[in-house]
Amino acid sequence: MRDLEERAYLEACAALAAQQSALRRYADIVAEQSQAVAASDMDRVADLAGRVDLLIAELAEGGRRLEPMQQRLRMRARAGPRAEALRRLMASVADAAAATESAVRRLVQELVWHRDAVGRELAALDAAAAADAHYAVAAAATPRFNLDRLG
Repeated sequence: MRDLEERAYLEACAALAAQQSALRRYADIVAEQSQAVAASDMDRVADLAGRVDLLIAELAEGGRRLEPMQQRLRMRARAGPRAEALRRLMASVADAAAATESAVRRLVQELVWHRDAVGRELAALDAAAAADAHYAVAAAATPRFNLDRLG
């Protein structure tokens, strides 16, 4: 078994480093969104979502660039220091992706909790507004007497 050619190794390392960087930026944005949810700043969450969309496209493109390299490593059963270093780097990127995915799942759960809390508040306000409206209608329908004129 042969090791990877140096050029292929360097290209793969550069592509994996780009993926790692994009994943780090994605995780940072998710952390910012989580802080914004905690502060009930949904405008900030929405603004950050636009940046996430761009990063998702970047990550997808990076994944497409890495796929042939992954297949070469598997199909040709490469061995040697470069192949092993590349496998470790790929595992590191996979770990970062898994951690980011977990952070995204936590963010989604936080958004669901926030949505539910806002829904409960709106329901309470709606019930209070309905009670106020009912009282106002009942008060308007009650005949009023001017006792000052009776005397």
